[in-house]
Amino acid sequence: MKSEKSFRTSIAHKSTDTQNYISLAELYHYSYVEKKEQADDVLLEGIAANPAADTPQRYEALARRLAYLYEQRQEWAKAVERWEK
Repeated sequence: MKSEKSFRTSIAHKSTDTQNYISLAELYHYSYVEKKEQADDVLLEGIAANPAADTPQRYEALARRLAYLYEQRQEWAKAVERWEK
């Protein structure tokens, strides 16, 4: 998928841009059935690249989106865990 490749290229060049991780995760979750379950992996990748101690605002944006994704999947325990962090 061309858009996936574009997001991956953007992430490789600027790992601090949280919107690229969020957009790729949403692409997987909403439009790419084969990779739907990888949406949370993308957000976790973004969180690892933007730790809370270094970039709290970026970390929080990714963590909130991950919690919301877990809510959409009805993975309540994971959602609560993320909201508490």
